[in-house]
Amino acid sequence: ITYHDGFTLQDLVSYKHKHNEANGEENRDGHGDNRSENYGVEGETENIMIIATREKQKRNLIASLLFAFGIPHILTADVLSHSQGGNNNAYCQDNKTSWINWSETERKAHFKTWMAQMVANRHQYMVPFIRAFSGENRNNNRIFWRRTDGRLMEHDDWNRLSSVALH
Repeated sequence: ITYHDGFTLQDLVSYKHKHNEANGEENRDGHGDNRSENYGVEGETENIMIIATREKQKRNLIASLLFAFGIPHILTADVLSHSQGGNNNAYCQDNKTSWINWSETERKAHFKTWMAQMVANRHQYMVPFIRAFSGENRNNNRIFWRRTDGRLMEHDDWNRLSSVALH
């Protein structure tokens, strides 16, 4: 979802645009296509509705990563909800922009605890699942996508969000 050269997860849900002015290149450095959203306020906010939406989106993104095939790559900064203030090219910032703040707020602690539980869930559920559908077993098993009522998914169901459930 994120990588060392780009937005942190917290910034991905807090900034719609890069804010690299402190890098001294008139905000021309760093890529402009961040695929990010601020949900109504650019950067930090005290608006509880926006904060709740951002926290939910962080969880949606991490759940999508952890419950997919492959090896997840998660940055320490993302586990700790670190923000670089919208700077997506902070390698040149030897200051609080790029330094990890190890102190936790209640919200950050909740996210870190949730993340640990999700990693444990991945280990419990996804590792056997991945093994069952890869290697020599890949052609012996099939996945059947079902709706929330248990019936097999049909073409139109894929366009209805109410048809989707993680089970």
